[in-house]
Amino acid sequence: MELKEDNDVYLVRPELYPALAQEAKAKQLYVGVTRDGNPFVWLVNMPGPDGRLDTWSQSAHAGANLAKTHWVRIKSNRDLGAYEVLQATNLKDEPSSHDAGRDR
Repeated sequence: MELKEDNDVYLVRPELYPALAQEAKAKQLYVGVTRDGNPFVWLVNMPGPDGRLDTWSQSAHAGANLAKTHWVRIKSNRDLGAYEVLQATNLKDEPSSHDAGRDR
């Protein structure tokens, strides 16, 4: 659950979701790492009750999934109404689950 006025994000236990459904949005949490080795968590909206997902979230999921196996740069493109996902070239190493701390 995201409280924008406080800039806080909370994980909601599944059994509490029905009571908070009007306030909470389902999000996918992606764990990533920058080329400098700094870890981060990226929250991306999941489809709503109607099954629809906006283009920003669609492109974010696509970028996050590509980033599992390739270094990428993800930047916003307001004219497109979505993120642009640029795959890095000329890099010898690729990201791994160890890079994001999942093997620790």
